[in-house]
Parts: sequence; C-alpha cells; structure tokens
Amino acid sequence: MLRIIKSLFSRNRYSQNQSWTSDFFSDYFPPSILTAGKGKEPTSIIQKPSKPQRKSTLSSPAIFKRLINLYPPYLGAGVKVTYIKEDWRQVEVRLQMRWYNRNAFGTHFGGSIYSMVDPHLALMLTNLLGRDYIVWDKSAHIEFVKATKKPIHCVLTISQDELDDIIKHTENGEKYHPEFKLEILGEDEQLIAKVYKELYVRKKRQS
Repeated sequence: MLRIIKSLFSRNRYSQNQSWTSDFFSDYFPPSILTAGKGKEPTSIIQKPSKPQRKSTLSSPAIFKRLINLYPPYLGAGVKVTYIKEDWRQVEVRLQMRWYNRNAFGTHFGGSIYSMVDPHLALMLTNLLGRDYIVWDKSAHIEFVKATKKPIHCVLTISQDELDDIIKHTENGEKYHPEFKLEILGEDEQLIAKVYKELYVRKKRQS
C-alpha cells in the first residue's frame, strides 16, 4: 500500500517518462501481462539499423480502459470507465453504488464521486499534447447538488478550441492553468455534482 501511495505522488510521473502509461501500470500488473504478445528481446549484440519508435500499446484507449478498470482504487470505489474515444478527446465514467462504497446515509460516498473524474483530464491532455509537455493537476473543487442511490455518470470532453488555447498559451515555454467544469449526472440526467478542475501545463524546456 505504501508503494502505491508513493508512486501516485512522485513528481511529474506521468509527463516525464518515455511512456507514462507503461510506467503507471508497471506498479500494479506483472511484466508477463504488460509484455504479452510482444515476443522476446533479441539476444544478438550485433547493432541493427534503428527503427522509428512505436507508441506503447498501453497508449491505446481500448487497452488502457481495460487496465484502468482493474486499478485497485477504482475497484474499491466502484468506479468504471465505460468509454474512451480513439483520439483521447472524450472519456465516460460511471459509478454504481454497492454496499461497500456507500456513505453513512446510504447514498453515494463523496470521495467516490470525485474519484470518478480525478485523473482523466490530465491523462487525456498528456496523450493529446504528447511528450513535449508537462501536465499536472493543480487544484479541484466539488459542489454536491443532490444525493442519490442510483448509478451516476460523467462525460469528460476536451474540445479542439480548448486544446488550441492551451497550445497557444504554452508555445514559448510559459506555464498555463486551464480550467474545466464537469457535471456528474444521474440516470435521469439530473445534476448530482459539479466539479471544477484547474490543471498545470507547460512545454518542456529543450536541452
């Protein structure tokens, strides 16, 4: 448990490594799962012509969705990612109340409601902007509107205008704090909670 906590709070973990998804899941899944289907590494010491680097298979939205739904904090909270758009511009997350994740009043636990949306904007932007950018959560605020026992969901979207705005404000290496407003809705589309997120984005300095 201590190892998991340390890994989640390590500085710039998802933005500075060669493949943030591979680094993220290496803490929770054995290498045999993450390397399945890749074959063995060549043992020859003869240098071969370099090939263009391929994107990690874990950057695939479909594979990431399967693995994030096995992420221990999400399993415990009852959160499930149901959809990730192929271009990483939209994510849908759902929360179903169970006996083990409800609060003292028999409704959805507030911590689980916030955890639905907590990491996704930063992860979406990391994929959209690429390895030349540092992306981090800066602050968040949640406003609970209505208590419920029914399933709830949230659709997170990053538009082209929002992406262009971030690129414009960081093109010369400046840090930028884009803000997003999210709505968590019930089955009948009634508003359950509002979440306000502020992110930290900066273009990496060229060495």
